[in-house]
Amino acid sequence: MAERRPTAVAARGFTLLELMIVVALAALLSVVALPRLTSAVAARKADSLSQLFVQDANWVRAQAVAGKSPASITLQSDCSWQASVAGQTDAQHTLSAAQVQAQYPGASCSGLPSGGLQLSYDDVGLVALGSSATVTFALAGNPQAPQQLYIYASGVIVWGANVAS
Repeated sequence: MAERRPTAVAARGFTLLELMIVVALAALLSVVALPRLTSAVAARKADSLSQLFVQDANWVRAQAVAGKSPASITLQSDCSWQASVAGQTDAQHTLSAAQVQAQYPGASCSGLPSGGLQLSYDDVGLVALGSSATVTFALAGNPQAPQQLYIYASGVIVWGANVAS
């Protein structure tokens, strides 16, 4: 019987051409995806900023209902706000302009009267706003998808267009 010789195993790996094609496809995908990723990050930051304002405004409202009035929060056009309870500024529930620019660069709030929007809550959690207001939070990287808050004349704040009635 004839003896069988082992055959040479084919070399495994990728050719230079295959690697170049993969690198070119990865570069193309990153060029397409990067603007969308940047826009998505800015949208999440605008959401985060508006949610933080709603949380602080609700905290101020709760303080007023708990009998610590006067309690108010004032929102400025640079998206900074100041919360005060019983005449004292509360640093934990205040966001300065410097903090806004550091954490949310390019943030802007529109729909506010000149001098900002002040919500002064009474002991039952209502404000004398006069009429409802719509405040839009936007970041420079994502002007197409701003976040809106609806502030009713009663002082109730509703976050997002899908929740307002």
